[in-house]
Amino acid sequence: MSMTDSAVLGPGQARSQTAPTRPLRAAAICVSVAVIAFTVPFAEHALVVGGVLGMLLCLIVPAWYRWQSGRFDAFETIHVVGFVYFVFFGLGSVWTQSDPSQVAYDKFLLSYLPRSTLYCLVGYVALLAGYFGPWFGPRAKREQIIVPTGTRFLAVLTAIGFAGGLSKVIWSTAKDLGTTSTWYVSTLNQLTPLFFFVWALGCILVMFGRATPGQRRIFWFALVPGTALFLGMSLSDKSLAMTLIGVPVMTLWYVKRRLPWVSLTALVLLLIFGIFPFYNTFRSLDPHLPRGRRVGLTLSLARTWDRHEYMENSVGKLKERLSVVNSVAVVVRDTEKGWVEYAGGDTLFLPSMVYFIPRAFWRDKPTFRMGREFGEKFRVVHILDPDTNIAVTVPGELYWNFGLTGIVLGMGLWGVALRGLYRRYGEGLGVDPIRLAVHMLLLIQFVHFGGGLAAEGVTVFRTIVLIEVFCWVSLRLGLLTVQPVPQGRDAALPS
Repeated sequence: MSMTDSAVLGPGQARSQTAPTRPLRAAAICVSVAVIAFTVPFAEHALVVGGVLGMLLCLIVPAWYRWQSGRFDAFETIHVVGFVYFVFFGLGSVWTQSDPSQVAYDKFLLSYLPRSTLYCLVGYVALLAGYFGPWFGPRAKREQIIVPTGTRFLAVLTAIGFAGGLSKVIWSTAKDLGTTSTWYVSTLNQLTPLFFFVWALGCILVMFGRATPGQRRIFWFALVPGTALFLGMSLSDKSLAMTLIGVPVMTLWYVKRRLPWVSLTALVLLLIFGIFPFYNTFRSLDPHLPRGRRVGLTLSLARTWDRHEYMENSVGKLKERLSVVNSVAVVVRDTEKGWVEYAGGDTLFLPSMVYFIPRAFWRDKPTFRMGREFGEKFRVVHILDPDTNIAVTVPGELYWNFGLTGIVLGMGLWGVALRGLYRRYGEGLGVDPIRLAVHMLLLIQFVHFGGGLAAEGVTVFRTIVLIEVFCWVSLRLGLLTVQPVPQGRDAALPS
């Protein structure tokens, strides 16, 4: 049976038809694990290889378990976060070990790479323990969904989200130019997640075929042009581009219940060979130049590259950017040698309290640039480079604060939070457009965790509160309505 079939059938059907093959599959997996476990000690870099293979198993086993039980959701939070985690710390370890001159922060980190890889594996196991722990009982089946009535809800959200998106562009441009933005631009910037939410909501309504004629007009004549404009004005933000393009790809899965392999492959190739070389080159040019001039110069420089230079600016830069296991290694090294003291929660608790207060109420609120401060403290950015930020990563920041104990406890708590939010917004809600859009938005935010737990945690909390309050008010104003769960194939995701 294919993955697609087990996702479409009900849980009982998937179990009955796959039961005869389960012992053979389980035996094959056990034999494969035994062979790998036997051969790893003879590998040249046994600890690194063992840690990477362990993370690969942590990625595959939960997905396989969900598939076998007929509850596979390709964009369940643990699968997506786990895939990103494996790339950052699993493949990142392989790339760093095999090409240290290109990928490693410095050549002296290699001796700390094996231990850092194992620490990341421990963190992954703790994440899974928190996510699949016994503290989550069976979830009651939902009988109702929430849907927009008419066009007002979508129109208001589009206007607010677009205002937040434009404020983000203005704020980012001011930062690139070395100037400061006004307090109200900084405050409106906090509404940017609403743009991702309404973009996801529009894609869900239209691609599920549940949009009214007015909602379709808002989608095609406001959301789509607004998204294109947003992309065009943010040519130095690679993650933003992939996020906006990735939302329709996620929606395809929830509509058709099968992975859009062609779209995913095209998206990955676009990232490696298009977005990365173009955006990195564009970003390196003088931000004071007119945007059209910078685009022209970027294309002119790209045309002068030979094949080797093109691979270095695409595949090479991608490996360098994604191998953030180096951040864990530099934290392990510098704290062990005493060059940097353990933070003891200083990067978590006080910054979180500060982030909770909007700049509208605290005009001279201190600015935290975790990526920059981390790079300077651990000496991985050049003193003459004021713009580069280095991702501290979730396990890196947890280790910096509390050592290995911090990784175990922090990753476990993160797993609990991920599962709780998925149960509320993602599990079994394939046609609830509001909750599914929230799930997709939170997934986007979780994938980008790594630049500072305080800022990103507060952003997630603030986003949830903002959307919940907005929806509560909209229900009472009649902008949203409650309906029974539809029946049929698209009634809900496997739960």
